[in-house]
Amino acid sequence: MKLPFSRPTLVVLVASAAIALLAWLQSDDSNNADDLQPVTHAERTSPGSSHKAPIQGRSDPVANEDLVTRLAALTQRTVGADDVSGIFGANALSPPPPPPRPRPKPTAPPFPYAFMGALRDGSEPTLFLSNGERVLVVKADQTVDGAYHIDKISDSQLIVTYLPLHQQQTIVFGTTQ
Repeated sequence: MKLPFSRPTLVVLVASAAIALLAWLQSDDSNNADDLQPVTHAERTSPGSSHKAPIQGRSDPVANEDLVTRLAALTQRTVGADDVSGIFGANALSPPPPPPRPRPKPTAPPFPYAFMGALRDGSEPTLFLSNGERVLVVKADQTVDGAYHIDKISDSQLIVTYLPLHQQQTIVFGTTQ
């Protein structure tokens, strides 16, 4: 709910209203102090009585003093920064945190094998790949180290699928003769 004024202004308005109410009650009590006299049950209920029954809450001066004391305590109360955070919440004036950033989609690591050469024996080319001192001889539709599937071999590129993420990669190498 959007208020037409700020929350500190609302606190000041409510406190001002309470002070005004207390001042009115104290001035009313001081002007009518002589009028307050205990009334017996018979006087309250007798139909011919010219004395009107007092207003509820004003028949007992002790209760009246208790009310005035409690209202006076409200006007003398001070509101500190800790009280305000308790009333409006700890982060009421701070903006909400930004939404979490979406996690980046995982990508396949770079192809770990280097192209050494190719041999075309008939219609099916064979590639020679190296990884450190290890040399691999691969053909189309083979799986290398359980992680890469050789999809297609052409004269200038190798198309592989990284199996854990099912992502295709194209490795370009020099033309073979």
